[in-house]
Formats: sequence, C-alpha cells, structure tokens
Amino acid sequence: MIAESHISIHTFPDQDYAFIDIFSCKEFDAERAIGYSVDAFEAKNVEKHVLKRGMDFPRKIVLSYV
Repeated sequence: MIAESHISIHTFPDQDYAFIDIFSCKEFDAERAIGYSVDAFEAKNVEKHVLKRGMDFPRKIVLSYV
C-alpha cells in the first residue's frame, strides 16, 4: 500500500473507535488506502483528512547509468 514510512492505528475497542494515520515519503493512492482501511475495520462513520506535508523536504537526486 505504501512504499516507505509508517501506518499507525490507535484503537479504542470499548468505544468502538479507531484512528488511523498513514504517512509516506513517496506518493501513494490515498483513496485506495482509505478504502482498504474502511473495509478492514468495517467502519460505519468515516472522517478523513488528507494532508500534503513536507513538500519542501530536500530530496536526493539519484542518477543511474546504463
């Protein structure tokens, strides 16, 4: 689902509640990840926030030679 970074899930079974944070340093299909999470947890109510963070984070340029 994601190539790098992390997914954290905070569950509160007594309240039938969960918070899921997905963070990746690379592009990924956020809607697919949300859909998978909703299905996996059988969520009835969903609140989602998609943020683009670290847009100015310096990236290494990788050169490959054939």
